[in-house]
Amino acid sequence: MTLKALTVVAAVTLITACTPNIKYVADTYKDIPRTVYKVPPNDGLPAVRELPSGKIADVSKAYIIFDNTSVGKLMILPSEQDIASAGVVRGYTFGAVDLIPTEDAFREAASGYLRSSGRQCEIISIREMDEPVHEISYSCSTIDTGQPSPL
Repeated sequence: MTLKALTVVAAVTLITACTPNIKYVADTYKDIPRTVYKVPPNDGLPAVRELPSGKIADVSKAYIIFDNTSVGKLMILPSEQDIASAGVVRGYTFGAVDLIPTEDAFREAASGYLRSSGRQCEIISIREMDEPVHEISYSCSTIDTGQPSPL
């Protein structure tokens, strides 16, 4: 099995394990490539920086996105690292601290991703499929030819 095939299997497994509607996810996103989109920090500083410990790190938040442009929907979830970190912190604090992004954070990440792909889109709706997986419906404006944008 190729690395690409393994990545797709792993991503679908992760998502379907977190999502109750497995058939819907498989039907809607099975042939959609995985994209990693990074949201830079909002403090005005570079994303890659030296931490107080002296380590150099990327402090942007990464999201995994499956963008089905043919239906105007994308599935978005935090990176595997962020999901694991949130689980560990939630466990150690007995649920008192929750690091899973808010709905507003998912909306902001999806909007940034759509803008970064050169599209002018409006988010129509967002729904939590199962924590931390969200699905976002969007509509993009048409280009001057009157045809829908190819992206």
